[in-house]
Amino acid sequence: DDAFIGEGFIVIIGTGADAFAQSLALGSTSSLTLSSGSLSLTNTSFVDGTVILSGGSLSSAANLNLNGAFNWSGGSLLGSGALITDGTSTLSTITTKFVNMDWTNNGIVDWNDGDLQVLGSTVLLTNAGSGIFNAASAGNELQLNNGSFVNLGDYNADASHTIRQVSIGATSFDNDGTVTIASAQTLTVEAPGTDTGLWTGAG
Repeated sequence: DDAFIGEGFIVIIGTGADAFAQSLALGSTSSLTLSSGSLSLTNTSFVDGTVILSGGSLSSAANLNLNGAFNWSGGSLLGSGALITDGTSTLSTITTKFVNMDWTNNGIVDWNDGDLQVLGSTVLLTNAGSGIFNAASAGNELQLNNGSFVNLGDYNADASHTIRQVSIGATSFDNDGTVTIASAQTLTVEAPGTDTGLWTGAG
């Protein structure tokens, strides 16, 4: 069945529960928290409220459109579909976040802590032309484990970190947008890729 959650609700999936739905709709003043277990979707979903992923797995076999806030502190993204974020995505805590589905960011990503690993053959994490990807996770890694990162928008290295290939395969960091490295910070790239974009430093 389709899951429709209106306005003003707080929904929590936890204690190892496994939830299934054809699609998900969430009102702009509601929130959905996945702290353990899993939430699996089959069809295209449009979510206007806040999604909080602190554990377990969020998966979709079709496009999952998040128009509101996405707060990610633990757990994994899975599925043959694609995550599309148009609001602000905040990545926090030292826990490694696993991206095992295509993710296109049209909004803002604030990567504040923890390693971020893109894994799975042909998986793409794309920062679209309108996207802003703020990498403020000091000392952490963007790990490319058979997956790739494509920057078409603004990638801001606000803290020193590493982009690293951790497996042999079709993995790359491709920049066709703008990479800006903040003052006194270092961006180390240990991965193959293409570059038709711009690299700038704040001095």
